[in-house]
Amino acid sequence: MMAVVTLTMKLTGKFDNMPFEGHYRYIRFWKKFDKGIKVVGGSGIAI
Repeated sequence: MMAVVTLTMKLTGKFDNMPFEGHYRYIRFWKKFDKGIKVVGGSGIAI
């Protein structure tokens, strides 16, 4: 069994002491294994 999750969000913060702000879209592919559920793929992009 697999599931696909998509979302958009506004992020604001700092990375390596450099500020950033923007809208992003994320997608994650989750798969159920005998020992639990794990992310098996995904991406993130500024929109």
